[in-house]
Amino acid sequence: MWTNHMSKKFKGRVELVHELDGKKGDYISVAPLRPFDVTSLGTAGIDPEEYEKFTAGGYASCRPGEWDPAERIKDMDEDGVQAEVLYCGMTMLIYGHPDHEMQKDAFRAYNDWVAEYQAHDPERLLGIASISAWDVDSAIAEMSRARELGLRGVLISANPPEEMRYSNPVWEPFWAEAEKLDMPVSLHILTGVHGTGLSEDIIPSYMNLPREIATSILEMICAGVMERHPRLKVISAENDAGWIAHYLKRLDHATWRWGHRYPEMKKPATEYWRRQVFSTWQDDVPAVRTRDLIGVETLMWASDYPHGDSTWPNSQAVIETNFAGIPEDEKELMLRGNMARVYGL
Repeated sequence: MWTNHMSKKFKGRVELVHELDGKKGDYISVAPLRPFDVTSLGTAGIDPEEYEKFTAGGYASCRPGEWDPAERIKDMDEDGVQAEVLYCGMTMLIYGHPDHEMQKDAFRAYNDWVAEYQAHDPERLLGIASISAWDVDSAIAEMSRARELGLRGVLISANPPEEMRYSNPVWEPFWAEAEKLDMPVSLHILTGVHGTGLSEDIIPSYMNLPREIATSILEMICAGVMERHPRLKVISAENDAGWIAHYLKRLDHATWRWGHRYPEMKKPATEYWRRQVFSTWQDDVPAVRTRDLIGVETLMWASDYPHGDSTWPNSQAVIETNFAGIPEDEKELMLRGNMARVYGL
């Protein structure tokens, strides 16, 4: 992808190296970021205790469906999955790159590549374009280009720069264009402009990931973005959803106390959330059990293939556990209907 699609100016900035800290494997190097292991987002179906051995195999260890759409369709069929929204895998980590022009070129390269990938079966493979958060005009241009390529939505940073928070009016033309083009806007974990949000202290930092996306979306709501753009769709992606029930309860209380300070909101903040914010999750029984508090029309199950959190190849068993005793009409919404509505399937 990087070799074939990046512009001449930036070719060679993304490299594949075969050793890191004395460990054999395949690692993508995008200086000054630390090289990242290609298998780190390709461990679907692998026991975590086997990850180190798996890493040594590099690309050869990974599911070929990661880069071959025909093989991905085979894995989807094995897992009983009819259609998938495709996020950008390794490209996510480039959201934290300090060279903004290189980042935009890398995202353009990925968007070209994923358009080719989804063309294998566009009814089942729905590509999402990566968009840089540093320049609104170029973000709008790339979103429009992605729409022309047939991509089905855009992915912006989960945690944008301080001077470009999504409450900033500079983003107003972007929201208007996303609404006009009917391009759902996703925020996915690990895509902060200052890094993934993970640290060596992995368990506490991992547990803190949902906060970044929740904060970014709530800033949009409080700034009146959803009030001005009632058809804008925002996706909290791979961010679980069981936490949302309590979050919305606390948000109702916060709005009761301080809502008068946010005149751009004409309704309670939770009304905007339940109307326009959609959440994806893989294995989250609390989300299903609190669906009435969250809004069953906003929940979308995902398999997270081919990442380590993926339910592949056991998605049907996970679904059976998550949805035990759930009415069929509500199950249908969360497994298929909501996604079909959001993406116009």
